[in-house]
Amino acid sequence: MKNLLTSIFLFLILTSPLFGQSSEENKFTFRSSLLINGLDYSLDENSGVGIFVGKFSRNINQNNIEKAESTIFGSAYVYAFECYFCDTFSVVTTLGTGSTDYETKDGSIYSYTGWGITIFGGYTWYFENNVSLIIGLGPSYSSSSKQSENLKSSVDYEKDVEDYVKNRTFQPISSIPLLLVGYTF
Repeated sequence: MKNLLTSIFLFLILTSPLFGQSSEENKFTFRSSLLINGLDYSLDENSGVGIFVGKFSRNINQNNIEKAESTIFGSAYVYAFECYFCDTFSVVTTLGTGSTDYETKDGSIYSYTGWGITIFGGYTWYFENNVSLIIGLGPSYSSSSKQSENLKSSVDYEKDVEDYVKNRTFQPISSIPLLLVGYTF
């Protein structure tokens, strides 16, 4: 809960001065990949800010780790090179927080929480019916710490999970690509 409040506070502090710079033709866009959902607000012709939430699972199947389930929420800043509501190259910066539960092959669960930042470079297609598609890739950095563990056997896979989390601290290409469908209203 502390991370959620911190994220909301940072979002409001960092973006509130920008809201006064927008024109009367501001629009909102709901974006979704079904696993991650967000709402963004166009600040001006080239930029926007938004919030996002998501919950997703993924199979890992390496180093005794079977799967991971993550819950994330945070804020985003979008800069579109041509215009916010047209086909253009864009840069999306996200700052978020969340938690991940790693399940090992013996059924033990190791819970980690932390924050992360990702910078996506990509392209946005904006269609005449107010539907858009944005795709992107880029580097990510995350900082996580173990919060709890639920051991199901005497086998200790804690080191495997720690190594996996440590190796994912910085990724030149994020393991979660940007792929969102949006509707502007």
